[in-house]
Amino acid sequence: MRRPRSAGMALTASLIAAVALCAAGGTAVAVPPATPTAGPERAASTSFNVPGILVSVTAAGPDNVWAVGCGGTCSSFPAYRTLIVHWNGRTWSQVTNPKPVGGVLYSVFAAGPDNVWAVGATINAFAEFKTLIMHWNGKAWSRQPAGVPVLAGALTSVAASGSRVWVAGETGAPLVLQRTAGRWYVVPISRPGDVYGGTIAAAGNAAWVAFDGGKNLDTAALWRWTGSLWKPAAFPLRGPDNDIDWMAAGPAGDIWAVGYHDGATHSPLSMLWNGKTWRKVPVPAPPDSALNGAGFVPGGTAWAVGWAGATVAKTLILRWTGHAWARVNSPTPTGSASLFSVAATSSANAWAVGDGHANKPPYVTVILHWNGKTWS
Repeated sequence: MRRPRSAGMALTASLIAAVALCAAGGTAVAVPPATPTAGPERAASTSFNVPGILVSVTAAGPDNVWAVGCGGTCSSFPAYRTLIVHWNGRTWSQVTNPKPVGGVLYSVFAAGPDNVWAVGATINAFAEFKTLIMHWNGKAWSRQPAGVPVLAGALTSVAASGSRVWVAGETGAPLVLQRTAGRWYVVPISRPGDVYGGTIAAAGNAAWVAFDGGKNLDTAALWRWTGSLWKPAAFPLRGPDNDIDWMAAGPAGDIWAVGYHDGATHSPLSMLWNGKTWRKVPVPAPPDSALNGAGFVPGGTAWAVGWAGATVAKTLILRWTGHAWARVNSPTPTGSASLFSVAATSSANAWAVGDGHANKPPYVTVILHWNGKTWS
């Protein structure tokens, strides 16, 4: 997730325009430009659209896709409501049981059709954040499974591999939770200075986590799980103004990490772990753009999504050819829109989610679908 700088735990309108989260250290997403034209909001997606923002999508199968985010106006603290939507192979529908709570969900991960995790934060009228974990058991969603610590802060990323579930977030410091053998544990991770955000990926027995932090809150940092502790790792995107917003793990243990460089203009960044080393991969996108999410496709390829445009944000979708990223045409249903997450079940079936917006709230969910030939 991209995270615009903000002091304290506060969600702002500009942050919401690009999907937002402010946790204890000021978590959020980098803000793409809004369309300069006013007027009525157009339909955000032919598949599904409601007022709100979709931040994350996961697929347990071609007819079992989940997406989460913030529902409603998403413009002031009392108006935030968790949003969960589901694709059953025919239609998208909003989940209303349990009743949406005041807050937002930032990440969802399907470990199986009856084992789906979603994480985020509850938010009250006083802008107080508390960590939130939800679980789907194949029949119903439940809030805060037994044994989960409820902390002041926010959870921003969830991943699973084998019998382990990993969660990253912040409570004024980096926070990593691990669920194994049916119990949750806080796994210590050291990070000097302030931090914000957190994205995690897991494959086999390996796991990676990235946070942004340092004196200026603008330097990406990466750790690798050794099996007993988190160890800082070297990678080619180190340096000021570089942010790792999302990581995705492939079935062979490959990892994509995407984000942006927040210099004079936003420029997208990506790097690939091949099991031995990280390498920086060029991104064919113009200045004033960023990558927010990535996802592998069964068979070895991958997608990356974000936004591009100096004055009006347009959806940005890239496809990995095996050697390089290639930009793929994608619609911008609302005239100005951003994508934050992508998931695929095959080379002919993928979903990307985000938000469409005019120059002011309300924002409208965007869902795009890949049918093997085009995004629509």
